[in-house]
Amino acid sequence: MKTASICLFLLVAAPLLVAQEPAAIPQPSAASVRTQSPPQQLQATAAVSAMNNSSADVSAESGLTMESSSANPQLQPSSSPQSKPSGDDSDWHVTIVPYLWFLGLHGTSGPPGAQMSVHESPGDLLSQLRFGLMGTVQVRHKRLFLPVDVFWVRLESKKSLPTPLGVISEDLKTREFILAPKVGYFLIDSNKLKATALVGLRYWHLGEGLSVSPPIPGLSFSGSQNFVDPVVGGRIDMSPVPKVEVSVLGDVGGWGTGSKLDYQVVGGLGYRLTPRLTVQVGYRYMGVDYRSAGYVFNTIQPGAFVGVRIRLR
Repeated sequence: MKTASICLFLLVAAPLLVAQEPAAIPQPSAASVRTQSPPQQLQATAAVSAMNNSSADVSAESGLTMESSSANPQLQPSSSPQSKPSGDDSDWHVTIVPYLWFLGLHGTSGPPGAQMSVHESPGDLLSQLRFGLMGTVQVRHKRLFLPVDVFWVRLESKKSLPTPLGVISEDLKTREFILAPKVGYFLIDSNKLKATALVGLRYWHLGEGLSVSPPIPGLSFSGSQNFVDPVVGGRIDMSPVPKVEVSVLGDVGGWGTGSKLDYQVVGGLGYRLTPRLTVQVGYRYMGVDYRSAGYVFNTIQPGAFVGVRIRLR
């Protein structure tokens, strides 16, 4: 009977035991690790020691690399770009500007008793030109600017005039020499805008001679005048677009020291062909009112010019 009861219990309980979910495998705790056998502990200790030695080797190697880099700074790549020498700001720069000024001449000129009204176009003066030298030399050091302008021409005009006594030949020779050294300072000095204050002198030499053939008393004369005027002025240079330059300059002086009034205004447009070569065109208007001991040179000299600016250094 007992045996039959046990068999019946197993038949009923077996399906219930099979239907239950398997139990989760327990994770070993720290206590269980401590209770491992000595061989297992030795293996774990060896693994930890190997990891520590590997970390120490990596740290030592990194330390040696850093020490080597510190000992050889020239081998380290520079984080900042190499700065170029700024020698341009301390160098002297020299520029020459040969030009041709196609000026006219209008006003009154001549010695006492032989003053004449003059109205000569640029074409008239060009046909009378026998010699001409025109140019500017510009020297710069930092903000210091030293321009010197030279203008020197010799003109000669020959005419035949009918008179009651017959035909006479008139030979008129004119000389004009202008030298204008100045000292300037750049108030604004940037790539697109430069503004310069200028002060200096303008020296004038004027020579005239008239001879007639056959000689007639009182008609021939010869003489020269020399005077110096202080002048003050300024100059503005702009570069609105690459390779294009616009220049405006002017000065005024005299005030009775040499002449009563001495002034000029110049406007120019330049195109930069190369860093050292620029072609320029423009217009120059100059006037002077000089009177001394009856001699008068009260004229204006307007006209276009063309030139080339050459940077030597």
